[in-house]
Amino acid sequence: GVISLGIGEPDMPTPKLVCEACKEALDKGITHYTPNAGTLSFRQAIAEKSYLKDLHYDPKTEIIITNGGMGALSLLFLVLLNKGDEILIQDPQWLNYVAQVAYCDGTAVRVPTDLAHNFEMQPETIEKLITPHTKALMINTPNNPTGLLPERGLLEAIAQRCRALNISLILDEAFLDFIPDQPGFIPLLAQHPHVWVLRSLTKFYAIPGLRLGYLLNADAQAVARLRARQMPWSINAYAALAGEIILQDRAYQRATWQWLQEEGARFYAQLQEMAGLTVWPGRANYLFLRCD
Repeated sequence: GVISLGIGEPDMPTPKLVCEACKEALDKGITHYTPNAGTLSFRQAIAEKSYLKDLHYDPKTEIIITNGGMGALSLLFLVLLNKGDEILIQDPQWLNYVAQVAYCDGTAVRVPTDLAHNFEMQPETIEKLITPHTKALMINTPNNPTGLLPERGLLEAIAQRCRALNISLILDEAFLDFIPDQPGFIPLLAQHPHVWVLRSLTKFYAIPGLRLGYLLNADAQAVARLRARQMPWSINAYAALAGEIILQDRAYQRATWQWLQEEGARFYAQLQEMAGLTVWPGRANYLFLRCD
């Protein structure tokens, strides 16, 4: 048989609590419109996540719910970019980034990385590519396709430099939930109002068909500008309901982390035994390899 590796479809089943809640919601007639920015109860659930609880994020002004991670990026590009504006994006990268930037009349500028620096973007390389048209820098962490996680110190240095240059920093943390209890850059957002963090819940929680993601930013006025451009009713009622449930489902989270640790180690070991392959130990639910 043929195994397709062309799409990042989760192997795990959708959490049972989500399936049961959605069935119950149908019976109760919960089939109506939801707020454009996502239900307030779901935004409150995000603000109360373990690593966010003590940061006091305002669910009304600092959190936007989106139609998956792609919806978050499209909305952000739509607001940030004017025709001819440039966004620097690390390379290798997920190819849809370039298409989304082009859709919003922007220009994607690839920032090359190399094996010598563990495929991490280097500040001096970024500096050389910045022009008067540069509007933002985007980093996918952990990176798709390498699966590697940049050091926090490097991200902080890049964030500080972006602020000095008056450009936005976009951190796509769509796969970060696969790393146990990893808060990412979110705890630092209050110090960096020019930084946007997006998360996708569709991957780790196996709900790609429901489509659910969110954006965080510490600048309430910037968030309001995004909300003003958000498509009406872009979040369906079942996605919002699923979001409230899965964020509290610690049993599912622990079981998934355990499964990934075991299966990921086995997969990595078997690939290393194959002649002609070089494999990098990615931190997410995929591996990056080179065929020699």
